[in-house]
Amino acid sequence: MREKLRVLWSCIYPFIIYFAVEFFVQIVFSLRSRTGEAGGPGALILTAAVDAVAVPFLLAVFLGDQTEDETAEKDRSFRTSAAVLVSGVAGAAGLCTLVSILISATGIPESDAAFEKVDSLISEPGLPVQILCACVAAPAAEELLFRGILFRRIKDGFGPLIGITVSAVAFGCFHGNLTQGIYAGILGFFFAWAYWKTNAFLLPVLMHAGSNLANILLSETGPGQALGDSDAGVLLLLGAGAVLWIFSIFFIRRHRVRTENGKDGTDYEITEHRDSLL
Repeated sequence: MREKLRVLWSCIYPFIIYFAVEFFVQIVFSLRSRTGEAGGPGALILTAAVDAVAVPFLLAVFLGDQTEDETAEKDRSFRTSAAVLVSGVAGAAGLCTLVSILISATGIPESDAAFEKVDSLISEPGLPVQILCACVAAPAAEELLFRGILFRRIKDGFGPLIGITVSAVAFGCFHGNLTQGIYAGILGFFFAWAYWKTNAFLLPVLMHAGSNLANILLSETGPGQALGDSDAGVLLLLGAGAVLWIFSIFFIRRHRVRTENGKDGTDYEITEHRDSLL
């Protein structure tokens, strides 16, 4: 029982660090602006600033986990092939497209006032600012928090299925509204699964960046909006998204990594068998 409580506390305190950083950054921005408001383009920049400040603290926790437990698997980010990383990014972009279209078809976004407010704030800055904030700062901080720390620690204490599920649900709740909660929860499950299959932390970071980039290009650019406004375009996006996502699942399952002796081996040959989850 004491060990379970220790695991739970180890999962909670990184969030305390993150929200403490958020509180501090909000105070600094409030004092600088003399208004105490974070509306308009500043809202996205504020979030990116929080992520940028939080990354060193979260990275220290993540690296501490890697060094403290000598029996734990070492991260394989730089022993995982570029093909696996690219397939993961493509699959995340495909799943992002599928989920976005399906959620929109339900009418949930139109009735979600909290999402409408957030969406308007995110859309106000220029495209370069959106990409910098959503595809660089957010993936680094959020993947450290939800996959690098939360998922790994719950997985080690309670098993991979619980770790994947809890980290995905927490990731969805973190976004603060129903629309983004469903979207982020589904993608978070995929990110955690891919991380568990490969033990390459760089993979979910790139997948997160890729899915955010796909979402921005589809919703904030003329060609993307044109595709989404036509029936043929929606069908094309659905088909392409499904193909990319399914292909990435099979590719990640059979990925090859560089073993310690310099030879190529499959995930199944150098670690425990992982067929219990796809």
